[in-house]
Amino acid sequence: MVLVECNNCFTDGIQGISGCTFGNNAMVYKDLGKTSASFWIRGNKKAFRVVVKRYDELQKGTPEEKELNKLFEKAVKQRKKLSPKESERMAELAQKLSFQMLERDDEEVFKTQWVQAPKIEYAPIFESVICNKCKESVMESHIRLKQGKPYCLKCYASDYYMVLGKGICTGK
Repeated sequence: MVLVECNNCFTDGIQGISGCTFGNNAMVYKDLGKTSASFWIRGNKKAFRVVVKRYDELQKGTPEEKELNKLFEKAVKQRKKLSPKESERMAELAQKLSFQMLERDDEEVFKTQWVQAPKIEYAPIFESVICNKCKESVMESHIRLKQGKPYCLKCYASDYYMVLGKGICTGK
């Protein structure tokens, strides 16, 4: 089992190395905005929690780091299009600096600790119901009745939850 506290690319890596996913009900998302993951075996009392230290704390101030930061700022934070040359350079720097990060001691990059394992029950299995309007199959727990007929949350015009970059939000 793994409990992640963020919904960024870190979580993709956690899924890759652990095999825990939302689909197999072994990944739990806690919307705290922390680049952290706690790992445990279901039924155990202790979990191993890993927190990534702040990126700026991990940097050494090299010219290559500064160059990558500028490209990252432009492409990711400002959402501006990079030239093909800039894109190639960003990929080159990101790869090089990532491999350098792998050479560092774990204690330099992560804060680790043993914590109490969360008690997460198995996911319930719900029957599927067909929405009266869109005719799509929906988990029974997400059906709303109108005049005795089943409707999905969207067709019922009910609020629902979405995980977006800013966290868990309601949609309609």
